[in-house]
Amino acid sequence: MKTLKNITLISLLCGLLVATEVFANAGSIIYSYGDNFARDRDGKQRQLGKNAEVFSGDTLFTSAQGRMQVRFSDGGMVSVYPRSEYKIEQFIYTEGKEDQQQGFFSLLKGAARQITGLLGKNKRDNFKFSTTVATIGIRGTGFFVQLCQGDCFDAAGKLLPDGMYVKNDTGLISMTNAQGEIVLAQGQSAYAASSDDAPQQIHQPLAAYNVAVNDVETYDFDIGGVVDNLQPLPEPIILGRMESVYMFPGEGLDVGRHAADVTLGDTISQSDSNYITAYENLGTAAPATFDSSGGTLVEYGANQNLGVVWTRWTGGYVLTEYDFEVLPIGAIHLIGAAQLTGKLPTDVIISYEGSAGTAPTFTDPDGSLTGTQNVAFDINYATTEITGLSVTASFAGSDITAQSQATSGDYLQGNTVVVSLNGNCPAALCSAAGADVSMYGSISINLVGANAEGAFGTYGLTSFSDIAVTGSYLATQTAIEPVLAQ
Repeated sequence: MKTLKNITLISLLCGLLVATEVFANAGSIIYSYGDNFARDRDGKQRQLGKNAEVFSGDTLFTSAQGRMQVRFSDGGMVSVYPRSEYKIEQFIYTEGKEDQQQGFFSLLKGAARQITGLLGKNKRDNFKFSTTVATIGIRGTGFFVQLCQGDCFDAAGKLLPDGMYVKNDTGLISMTNAQGEIVLAQGQSAYAASSDDAPQQIHQPLAAYNVAVNDVETYDFDIGGVVDNLQPLPEPIILGRMESVYMFPGEGLDVGRHAADVTLGDTISQSDSNYITAYENLGTAAPATFDSSGGTLVEYGANQNLGVVWTRWTGGYVLTEYDFEVLPIGAIHLIGAAQLTGKLPTDVIISYEGSAGTAPTFTDPDGSLTGTQNVAFDINYATTEITGLSVTASFAGSDITAQSQATSGDYLQGNTVVVSLNGNCPAALCSAAGADVSMYGSISINLVGANAEGAFGTYGLTSFSDIAVTGSYLATQTAIEPVLAQ
């Protein structure tokens, strides 16, 4: 009888441990767009919005227009793309205890980009990412996976071959199935048609993308050197306004910016990857000319409804100011719009948030990284005050955060408002001395849409030494509230 009681007690304890693991908190939603939900292991379904918790055993679903980003408790992240199903098979993380760390994930449908955190850092077997075709093993920190099941199309609308497409962002990853294994260095890509086909490296990955979503951030598969997975735009966007931001060597690294009306070469279309643009330097009559013919277009995106288009270039582009050639470092970000909001709203407070725009770039003496971003702020149109402005740029599991004090937006009508930023870069990313680094910079705000439905601009942060961050963004309305009478 005593033995039976002991067995019963052990069974109960095991059941409690399993239940604790199954429903353990794995992380939370830091960005949600569209209609997204989770289904737990018991089949219970719940909607997912910003700040919602996700748990071990959850399957995450995004709608045709949906998108979500999850931050896990170990600092890792995943971005789940439209029409996708992503499962947190098992997630346990206790800091400092490798025997209590495990993260197994599956992509059942669609696409996701995963950035690993502390889990698996010292013991790679603690992390696994699988599909029905192959398994990803980590030796780096970030990768993109697309699982095509009769729902992926190229830019011309042609159906792409089914299978698993992988692109490695940083470090090394392996792609493995029963037929073989391939190791991918940073920037390399691979494809396997099924679990019966060995993974093969592909020089230029296909645009493994299944739906056009013009108002969330762009995707990461190259076509002839162009990162461009949106469906073809119905019409090219004729720009009336453009901004650029870039890094250049000064006292350490400095951030340069231009913003004004476009005066020449003011058409950017999806099919035209080389163009020359001239636009006025902010506050002067001197034109700045950007010649992209020698550069490489590495990112393209657009929001057709708001008439906003953004590009990021690297390589041998030429930027000229005041008849002098500028020699920027790395990437230059450009974002523009057909026209700005003509008449501002009144007596309302509008909240804006978004992660669209070019991927932010981080530069230090060790090289450059690209990351993800989120920009948020409120505008009180009764007073034109801008409040709650925050920028989060994430690189390799670390966040650079910046905020601004409440400031006047008196010049929002038809003009660029530039707001100062104070930021912080964590020691893990910015300092070998083990201390966080203060950063300073600015962000611009331009309003677009008939009723100011969106805002776009560029931002830059520097430590005034050898670290800098630049990027462009598009944020859209998330809430509208009336201004209450005093």
